[in-house]
Amino acid sequence: MVDTDLSLYFVTIGVASVVVLAALLYRWFTSKHDFFLKQGINGPPPSLPTGTWKSAWKLLSGEEDLERIKRYGKVHGTFDGATPNLVVADPDLIKIVLHDEAAKFRSRRAFKVKNMILHKSLLAIEGFEPKSIKQVTNVAVSPENIKKLMPRINRTVDSLTQQVTKESKLDTKVNVSKCVVEYLSDALAFTLFGLDLNTDEKLKKQFTTTVSCAFAVSNPQSAFAVSSFLFDSLGSLDDFVLRKDCLSFLTSLCYSVLKERRSQEVTTEGKAVDFLDLLLAAAEEEKKEAAKDKGVDAEKVDILLTDVEIVSQCVNVVLTVVQASKSSLALA
Repeated sequence: MVDTDLSLYFVTIGVASVVVLAALLYRWFTSKHDFFLKQGINGPPPSLPTGTWKSAWKLLSGEEDLERIKRYGKVHGTFDGATPNLVVADPDLIKIVLHDEAAKFRSRRAFKVKNMILHKSLLAIEGFEPKSIKQVTNVAVSPENIKKLMPRINRTVDSLTQQVTKESKLDTKVNVSKCVVEYLSDALAFTLFGLDLNTDEKLKKQFTTTVSCAFAVSNPQSAFAVSSFLFDSLGSLDDFVLRKDCLSFLTSLCYSVLKERRSQEVTTEGKAVDFLDLLLAAAEEEKKEAAKDKGVDAEKVDILLTDVEIVSQCVNVVLTVVQASKSSLALA
């Protein structure tokens, strides 16, 4: 009898805890659902747990945004999960928010990129790379060193002309994007890591897929990619920059080649250098200078151009070159 009462007690406590937790979650989710209603701003009614997200892929492609503007006007309120968002499609108001009185509008969502390598790469692309890192990498990419890469770059140009010639002989329209992606794959692999993709079909397929993924404008394939919009702490925007499997392949390849190079003597003299050689030489030079200044053995010195920084620089080059090529192709 006592055991039965005790079991019933624990069951009651458990059920009560679940009910209280559910009530708290419901309250948290709905606490801001009247945010726009109180201010007389139109908008679709939110629901649990996604707010006004009903068709994620339609929203990502912009279809749902256009439908809402037609229905609720150029200024209306929406909800990403529990987060209220004011949608502004009026040109005059946009000018006020972004230019005339920009200082008054600072409540913007801080989208996150959680992968450390990708985060560092994007910082460098946007010009927010730490000055100390930039000073070291500038040595690696000096005009004199870039000239050393030209033989590799010139060699890969042949693959582009061969591919275009091959496609044009088939009496079909030349798929320029495909040709550019294949050229960029050959050029980046050969110039960054000294890898000839034509000697490894599997590697070529993986590398071309990664470049194609960075080149194409498409939504993430995973439904979980939208979680960063609904709940800030649960997701990231990594997949919107480069698909996770492609980023994983690229970083793994960088680390693999880097590990192999570390086991060899670092030198750029008397050889056809690649980008990784230049970075390793810059890291070695940094180590020697630091050891000389501190009067200690070079192996005991901590350097700025670590393996993580070197890999992020390689990812940076891939993203920058691909995006620049895509922009040039769009303007052609």
